Amino acid sequence: MNRTLKAIAAIMLMMVFAVSCGKTDENLDNSGNTGNDTVQNAKHLSKVTWIYDEGTYSSHETFTIVNKLTWSGNQLTNLDYYDGGELEYTVTFSYNNGRLSEFVRYGNRSNDTFKCVYSGGRLTRIDVTGEDEGSYDFSYDGDGNIACISWDNGYFVFNLTWVSGNVVGEEVESEGSHIYQYDDKKSPYDDTFALWSTLEEWEMHYLSSNNLVRKQWNSLYGGVSVREYSYTYDGDYPLTCTYSDDGGSGTIYYEY
Repeated sequence: MNRTLKAIAAIMLMMVFAVSCGKTDENLDNSGNTGNDTVQNAKHLSKVTWIYDEGTYSSHETFTIVNKLTWSGNQLTNLDYYDGGELEYTVTFSYNNGRLSEFVRYGNRSNDTFKCVYSGGRLTRIDVTGEDEGSYDFSYDGDGNIACISWDNGYFVFNLTWVSGNVVGEEVESEGSHIYQYDDKKSPYDDTFALWSTLEEWEMHYLSSNNLVRKQWNSLYGGVSVREYSYTYDGDYPLTCTYSDDGGSGTIYYEY
């Protein structure tokens, strides 16, 4: 995907609310060091099913997205992404000394390799080669949380504000900002899956420790959009997440 298409995709994702729940960078081994997926999560996701429609922007046709996750011990090793029952792509994850070192996406979507670079024990850069060629740079605040994610030397820049392990504010330079609110239950998104979901959808709340209950987008061009979410739980973990507004409706089902 070239820069123009990547930019368009990012703007669409900012303005069209994709459903999710997330996890903090403190849990990337407390220092941006991905791979220790048991720091906060006692359970591992095996399947995430998202059934949704696009509201007033379509004829209310129902769509289904499925992520199937495979684990080796406490490490996520494989993700299969299905759209409408068809396998669209697979992602394989590799580790070095227990730390995520590389992940590769191949299939109908695109074929790309993501190489992780660490400094001082923290993930500081991901270099992407393939159809979505570019790089992500990470910087941190004094508490060890990700403060900024920059795509391709500042082509897109996300500045993050954290409270109690959650991303509560996200400024997208030259575009607008997100404001997030959360419940007090555990996010099911482990380190590696949270990082992958963040980069794939350009949605920073996946990094948070708790589950998203409200998301507001404030565009620099004057538009405001709000979506609220509700959950059912098994103990501290979500089983379902539902939402409905003018932009559409849907339900996410979590299996462990």
